[in-house]
Amino acid sequence: MGQSWRTFRHVLVLLCLSLPNMSLAQTFPVFEDNAAIGVVDQDALFTASIAGKEILSQFELTGKQLTAENLSIQEALEEEERALTDARKTLDKKEFQELAIAFDLKVKKIRSEQAAKERDLSLQLSRDRAQFYEAITPILLAFLEERGIGVLLNKDTVVLAIQGSDITQAAIQRINEVLNK
Repeated sequence: MGQSWRTFRHVLVLLCLSLPNMSLAQTFPVFEDNAAIGVVDQDALFTASIAGKEILSQFELTGKQLTAENLSIQEALEEEERALTDARKTLDKKEFQELAIAFDLKVKKIRSEQAAKERDLSLQLSRDRAQFYEAITPILLAFLEERGIGVLLNKDTVVLAIQGSDITQAAIQRINEVLNK
């Protein structure tokens, strides 16, 4: 039994080795070429493209208008405060206190409203920026496919890259061509 068992094991091992290796059968695509990796400055796509510059320009314009509005409101409130301070001399204590409380509530309400406008402006920039990236995604995907790039990384995540891997300027040019037809 010892010799026949050993022969059976050898035949079994040879049989297993002669069968196709099932571990080599893959269920995911196998690429013949190594996909290139591209690097891009994501912020520059936004700040240097025509569409991104337009969004930023509108944001800055609205921000300047809001700043001017805040300055105008501040000047009016300072004038009202001076008038209230001057009136203090002629008003009785209770009447002045009522006016001072009303003025304080008015100032707090205006500050809250202006702060809400500033938050809304920042949120609008965030929404516009997200829409910009959503609009350029198909452009970038087509651009990457044309160049044979399989992976695109933001430059902030790259430690070291060879010269020519940064495709930011070419990507901006393509974005400008497609979005500004």
